[in-house]
This record gives sequence, structure tokens and C-alpha cells, in this order.
Amino acid sequence: MNSILYKYKGNIYINITNRCPVKCLYCIKFKWGGKFRGYNLMLKREPTKEEIINELKRKVNNRIKEIIFCGYGEPLLRYNVVKEVAVWLKRYHPKLKIRVNTNGLASAYFNKNICKELKGVIDSISISFN
Repeated sequence: MNSILYKYKGNIYINITNRCPVKCLYCIKFKWGGKFRGYNLMLKREPTKEEIINELKRKVNNRIKEIIFCGYGEPLLRYNVVKEVAVWLKRYHPKLKIRVNTNGLASAYFNKNICKELKGVIDSISISFN
């Protein structure tokens, strides 16, 4: 499997899907051939919650300040996995901040307000408007 986790600027990013409800012409996923700073982010399959947590167990340390759900897809298309991993992180690493980078379309995609599902486990959400 390719990179589930990758480090950037002292934080850990979690790459859980390559799926996205849009195909933007300017998306770096297509321009950079699935690569980011030496990491191959084009997943052959989506990782399970257990695979993500096992990777986190190996990589999280005291120097990490933030965990970000991001990657080359829309992480909130797997909001249940995001929530379950975030709950695990809050339990075992309560000082870590947890953020989601999103295009903001998941609630429309699922036709329900998924923000309610993430309340209390996600500290911040960054919505990309580019």
C-alpha cells in the first residue's frame, strides 16, 4: 500500500481516500502524478481504520502537534472512519489537535449534516475554496 500517513511541517497528515466528488482541472493530484514531497499518495485501496491506527501508533510522538485528515481525495467521503480514528486519537493523544482539510461538499454528497457526526472529535475544519 502507498502512503497512508505523511509528515509535513512537523504534522502528520492522514491520506484515507483518493475519491472526490469533483474533478477540478487545477487539482495537484493530477498535476503532480499522485506524489507529494517524496510520498506516493495514490492509494491502491482505502486503508481500514485499524491500518490507520496501527500507522499512527508507530508515528505519533511528542513532537507532533497536529493530525490532519487530508491527502489526494475528500476525506469526509469516509467520515465514519475519520470519526473513529479521531475518537481513538482523542483517547490516547488528547493534547493533539485534529483538523480536516475538505472541499466542503460531504454534507451535500450524503444529503445530511455530517458536521453533527464530527462535533467534539474534530478541532477544526479547513475548507478549500480554490
